[in-house]
Amino acid sequence: MFLFEGDATVAGTAIPLHHLAVLGEGEGVAIDAGTQGARLLLVSGKPLGESIVQYGPFVMNTRAEIEQAMADYRDAGWCGARRTWSRSRIIRVRAHISLILGLNVL
Repeated sequence: MFLFEGDATVAGTAIPLHHLAVLGEGEGVAIDAGTQGARLLLVSGKPLGESIVQYGPFVMNTRAEIEQAMADYRDAGWCGARRTWSRSRIIRVRAHISLILGLNVL
């Protein structure tokens, strides 16, 4: 979970503002907001079981894919990319980003 406003505790442990708390396995989580409330992101998922390579903002399966992503970005930037990424590749990239952030372990 990522706390971006207010204050909160999980199992009696205060979560620092603008920090990511990686929770262990379980069937639920009890989050206690402070007196001013709290705004946070809580994300869960299952591990993909794939290799992960991360360099800067790029997250892919292999070093070659990282280099290709960097070349694509250099050539046109994210918004104007000349190459068309398949839907499955975009979903895989989003899933890898969540793995790097540790958001898949709840």
